Formats: sequence, C-alpha cells, structure tokens
Amino acid sequence: MSFAMPHRLALSITIGLMFIQISISGADAAAINQLVLSDGTEIVYVLALPSDFRRERSNPVLMIFPGGEQTIDTVQNGLERFWEAEALRHGFIVISPAAPRGRPFIKDGIELVPKFLNRLQKRYRVKGNKSHLPGHSDGGVSAFRAAVRYPELFSSLTVLAGFPEEGKDFARLDSLKNIKISMFVGDGDLYWKEGMKRTFDRLKFLKNEVYFEILPRNGHFLPGLSFENSSRIFDHIQP
Repeated sequence: MSFAMPHRLALSITIGLMFIQISISGADAAAINQLVLSDGTEIVYVLALPSDFRRERSNPVLMIFPGGEQTIDTVQNGLERFWEAEALRHGFIVISPAAPRGRPFIKDGIELVPKFLNRLQKRYRVKGNKSHLPGHSDGGVSAFRAAVRYPELFSSLTVLAGFPEEGKDFARLDSLKNIKISMFVGDGDLYWKEGMKRTFDRLKFLKNEVYFEILPRNGHFLPGLSFENSSRIFDHIQP
C-alpha cells in the first residue's frame, strides 16, 4: 500500500531485512522508519528523499542528530526548524534517528552509529561513502561525539549550539583533521558560546578547517538560522 507524497517514501514493509517504514500524515511530515540492528536494538528515524533522487546514483547524505531528549518529536522539530527543507533543495538524502530508549546519543547510544550507517549504506549509495553530520544543542554534542570516534564515516561536521562537553571527547579533537567543521551559536547563549569558543580555539591550534560564527541578538534556538533563514547553514555544507 502506498500514498502519493512528494519527496517522501511511501508506506512499505520489508520483513526479510527487518526494515520497517511507516508514512505519517501532515503537510510537513516525512517518513518515519524503524530499523532493527543485528543485536535487536530498534532505531526509529525520519527519512526524506530529494525530488531528483535516483537509487542507482550516489547521493549526499545528511545524518542529523536531534537535540533535547532525542525523541522522534525532537527529530521532527529540528528537521522543520533547521534542516529538512534546505537539505532537500540541495539534493541531500535526509536521515535523522531518535535515540533508542535508555541509550541517548550523548552517552553510549553513540556506539550504534557505525552499524546504523552501515545498514543504510546497503540500501542507498552514499556519495564518497561518507555522510555529512549536523546537530543542534545535545544533537551538536552527539555530532562531535560521533565525529571524534568515527571520523572515517563523515566528510563534514556542522554544529548549532553544541560542543564536545566530555573531556575525553574534547581530547580527541585531533582526530578531525580531514573533516570540515562549521559552528554557530547565539551571542546570548552563554554556556554554549563559551564551550564552542574553547573548542574553536583548540581546533585552530590543531590547524583544522573550521568556521565559527557568533550570531548577535540570538539565543539557544537561533532564529537567525531557523526556518526561512536556514539557507545560511547550507552555505557551509557542500553536497
């Protein structure tokens, strides 16, 4: 059974691959999917495809970590606010997972990322075999956490109000030599601004390719980069 939805996947079930895809209603709704890893861990995620998607062609992938509690609700809110519309316009496959129950990506849930991406790469041809990795707030913390552990999986890192909070993640910043990094924070977002400035200084010392912008008159949710203003983010993410 399928429903005509532009730039979205239709309802389908592939039992043999343990890959379940469920379409939801709503003008801005993407397809909610469930993927079961070999150890039985279930990951629910949102997937959206660009209008010119061709399965036989390699495609750039944006794999987005959500902020907050990293639930499917925060996935959808983040996609609507910052990522989905412009990513699709730029030809990206958009993928954003919710953290499995009890395994947030800012903690040990990050260990699931290689298996998750490996499964998706068997279904889609990923350009350069590397994904672009953005996130906001705790999603930005998670993005740094993934990038410093598995740098071979990512070609760029784009963080809105996020930095490597744990000392062991900060100590691994030297692993990001081949990853283009872009960082944005609101001038009024004092905790995140301080942590990102410290991270930026360290990355510059390590001679990484890094861009850092502090947006005046912006707080944690960055209206200057939200909704109709989100195109500015994609000036720094090249498909």
